[in-house]
Amino acid sequence: MIGQYISALFHEYHTAIVIMIGLTTVFISNNTISKKKKNYLFKIIILDILLMFAETFSHIIFTPDMEMIPLRITMDIIGYVIRPTLIVYFYLLISERLNPKFNLLLIFPLIINTMVCVSAYFTDLPFYYITGEDGTHWQRGPLGFVPFAVSALYLLILIIDSIKYFNTGKEKTSFAVIYSALVVIIGSIIETVDQSRRIIVNFTMLSTLIYFLMLYFKTVLEQEEEIIRQTRIEVMYSQIGPHFIFNTLSAIYGLVDKEPKKAKEAIAKFSDYLRGNIDSIGKKGWVPFEEELKHIDSYVWIEKMRFGDDLTIEYDIDVMDFEVPPLSIQPLVENAIKHGIHKKSGPGKVTVKTREEENEYIVEVIDDGVGFDTSEFEKDAIFDIRNATDRGISLISRRRKEKEEKVDHASKGGRGHVGLDNTRTRLIGSGIGKLDMESEVGKGTTARVTIFKKNKEKEASKP
Repeated sequence: MIGQYISALFHEYHTAIVIMIGLTTVFISNNTISKKKKNYLFKIIILDILLMFAETFSHIIFTPDMEMIPLRITMDIIGYVIRPTLIVYFYLLISERLNPKFNLLLIFPLIINTMVCVSAYFTDLPFYYITGEDGTHWQRGPLGFVPFAVSALYLLILIIDSIKYFNTGKEKTSFAVIYSALVVIIGSIIETVDQSRRIIVNFTMLSTLIYFLMLYFKTVLEQEEEIIRQTRIEVMYSQIGPHFIFNTLSAIYGLVDKEPKKAKEAIAKFSDYLRGNIDSIGKKGWVPFEEELKHIDSYVWIEKMRFGDDLTIEYDIDVMDFEVPPLSIQPLVENAIKHGIHKKSGPGKVTVKTREEENEYIVEVIDDGVGFDTSEFEKDAIFDIRNATDRGISLISRRRKEKEEKVDHASKGGRGHVGLDNTRTRLIGSGIGKLDMESEVGKGTTARVTIFKKNKEKEASKP
């Protein structure tokens, strides 16, 4: 009997069993899904397991023996109660607009359905069995329509909610949500029309798998976007340091009485510089190189105000009709001035050059400053976005701590390259370009940014 039961179980539900085992294993080890969603997913799996065992057991004990009737009634009750409950939990899983009052309303049809089904133990209202010469047969009672009506009600709610979800314009997830909902709807309808087709377990597990994959990749995408946003904030904070602000304001203060016109111009340039840094946080796409160049000009003007003829900036611009990630070039100019020219005895020059090649745009920031040992830069591990999404947002805190340590190291006389690291992170991590460094101690440094042309149209089209 047991062997026959296990054989029938695996024969009928082998696909669902494999999916259950896989999903359960992933749920236990995965921390990217919210507890609420994970709770619904677990309940769906548990209900599927109960329904799977009940249907298989009911099939095995399908015999004319009247002594088995109470057991068969029990298995039928379990099936009729679980089917609409499965639809409810799947609806709760995919819905994003529920409130406690509506959740409470969802329970009432389930309570009524359960009471009607349980009454089969002592009445003929939902269903009953009769025995004739050809064996025992199942018969629907006066209230036998209730389980099907309740399931139909929940399916209607699921259909309406799926349509509403599609109309929200969430292109990245609406297809997966609607497809997984349709699988449950179709499976429920087929099993309602033909009860010999026990497919609802397989269909709900398939839907759960589809939805889980969508949910996982959605979470990964959100984490990726959060990491990029945090990186932009780090770029801004690494450049608008308190010392820079204090020194700039002090320089402007010194001009107010002596050169008021220049002081007003300095305030305008400083305002443009700050606005450029702050605005970069909210920008999701690329910006024209011309806009980045204006930001560079504002920064250089402020530095020249402070250091006068000791700093010379030269532009050798062959091409401007391309786009770059916001705040990707200006940090290189800042790095060249702060750590190259300012540490040099005597005047220095920074050159910004652009050129176009067949498959890429090249931007070079060249200084004739003190130079540095590039091995330190090369040893710094590349921040890979793909790995970051697996480890979650906790990596952001560690990344920020690393940058704070680099800033502290730079303030104590070390060669800081927070700006270089941020630029490289954004270029390499997104697969849109690369940053190469060439430097020789005592002679100067060249920072070369390569923007791949194949990414230009794709990134420019982002909202």
